[in-house]
Amino acid sequence: MCALPCDIAARYGFLEGLVAVDWLLGHGVVTRNQLQLEVQRMHGRKGVGTVPEVVRHAIDCSESPYESYARGLLIEAGLEVRAQVQIGRFRVDLLVGRVIVEVDGQEKYDGVTYKPVDETLRSGRARENQLQDRGYLVRRVSPQALRRDPQGFVERIRRALAVS
Repeated sequence: MCALPCDIAARYGFLEGLVAVDWLLGHGVVTRNQLQLEVQRMHGRKGVGTVPEVVRHAIDCSESPYESYARGLLIEAGLEVRAQVQIGRFRVDLLVGRVIVEVDGQEKYDGVTYKPVDETLRSGRARENQLQDRGYLVRRVSPQALRRDPQGFVERIRRALAVS
C-alpha cells in the first residue's frame, strides 16, 4: 500500500514525503483513498502530523521528483501553486500567480535525450516569448539549484511575483 511513502513523510518531512507520494499517485501505485486510509492507520504515531498535509497536497501529474520538490518548497512558503497547467497550447510545470516555473534537468540540453541543443533553445525561447506575450513571467530552475539554495529559489519566485 503506501506505508513507506507515508513513513517517509512522517520521518523526513513534508518535502521528501510529497516527492514520494506524488510519484506513487502519478504511477498509479496507490490511490488517494488508500492514502487516506493510511493516514487514519498512522494516527498517533510520531511525526504523523506531516502526513495529512502531504496527502492533501499530493498530485498525480508531477513529471519529475524535482517538480514535486519545487512545488513543495513553494507550498511551504505559503504560496499557491498549480502544476501542469495548460496556457494556450503550452503546458507549464508550475504556475504561481502569473509566474511560470520550469524545472529543467541537464538532459533537456544534452542534445541526445530530446532534440539537438540549438533546436531546443530556439523552440524554448519562442515558447517563452509567447507566454510572456500573454502576461506571464517565466523562471527556470535546475534540480541542482533547487538543492543547493532552496530558499534562494523561493525568494526568486517571490521577487518575480512582486513585479508580475
